[in-house]
Amino acid sequence: MKYLPRGSPEESPMRYLPRDNAVPQALPSALDESEADLRKLRNQKLRDVDGVTDEMKSQVMDLLRLFGVPFVVCPMEAEAQCATLEQLGLVQGIITDDSDIFAFGGKKVYKNMFKDSKFVEAYFAADLERELGLDQERMFGTWVNSFDITDDLKKPKKVSADELAALSPLERFKLTHQSIRRNWNVSAIFPNPHVIKAYQYPDTDKSTARFSWSVPDLANLRVFCGQEFGWPIDTVNSKLLPVVRAVSRGFQAQTRIDGYFTSYNDNIKYAKIRSKRLKAVVNDIKGLKKPRKHEHD
Repeated sequence: MKYLPRGSPEESPMRYLPRDNAVPQALPSALDESEADLRKLRNQKLRDVDGVTDEMKSQVMDLLRLFGVPFVVCPMEAEAQCATLEQLGLVQGIITDDSDIFAFGGKKVYKNMFKDSKFVEAYFAADLERELGLDQERMFGTWVNSFDITDDLKKPKKVSADELAALSPLERFKLTHQSIRRNWNVSAIFPNPHVIKAYQYPDTDKSTARFSWSVPDLANLRVFCGQEFGWPIDTVNSKLLPVVRAVSRGFQAQTRIDGYFTSYNDNIKYAKIRSKRLKAVVNDIKGLKKPRKHEHD
């Protein structure tokens, strides 16, 4: 599910039907070839735009409504909203490639779900805490220093994120590194209180309303694809009819998703810590000490 920035309420997708509510079987005759060419040119320009426009947001939300897919318009960070939905028991897991989901309180995260060339990977917060000693507070201390949210630290080393977690609290880290001038530049406001508040108290939609799905609205989808994409009716039918047929067969006829990839319960680990330095950091976080030689005698 893709979460979009909050905007003004959009009109109903039913606006794609004529005023007399008659369902068209072909593209409106008023849409002549010149208008179709202009729409295609507009769509090409939209694809080349950097960033997301209000029109794109409106189109995505209209498509979700027409396909009967529920969605949430979140106030701020999408990952924070996903974590809130999981904490409220509205979802069973979170699909994302952004690892700061754990700093927002995410528990079960799935990566590469929509990448055909890669296997789906599962990351559970309980495993991170048990195997790496990273609870939510320590992970927050790690992510608070990343470049996408703060400029207080410059040029960190490769393993520094894990070492920062081991040096909690952040104020101690600041005092420890304030004398290192060449590679580190610690500002007076570090750690930034606004960043801390954004992670601890994110602005999210906390509604407990359950999600509900509905059957795709084929009639309005035909009109939408014709008007917005410039597709002829044959192209629309070739794209939409297989989807509608699959939905009409029901979910009972579908195979289970766990039949297509390795299950989490198989306990197969793909990531291994090979760096001695990183292993030392993990052991320090977990409170494990390297045994002395005489202890084995």
